[in-house]
Amino acid sequence: TEEMNVEPIKSKESLMLTVGTSNTVGIVTSARDGSAEIILKYPVAARENERIAIARRVENRWRLIGYGNIISL
Repeated sequence: TEEMNVEPIKSKESLMLTVGTSNTVGIVTSARDGSAEIILKYPVAARENERIAIARRVENRWRLIGYGNIISL
């Protein structure tokens, strides 16, 4: 296991989001100042301030890169 640095989230990047028990892929439309807007491929049921896990494709695998909160729906 090798530890890697996590690059900041970029626009047009594909991310896997886990909200509760639901997983969906989304495309980042805007990323700045520690927040991002993401268009989801499939909708998920969520509430504001709910915590989500964020994964990025690294070497053909989804790798957990962090977590966040939903700030608006």
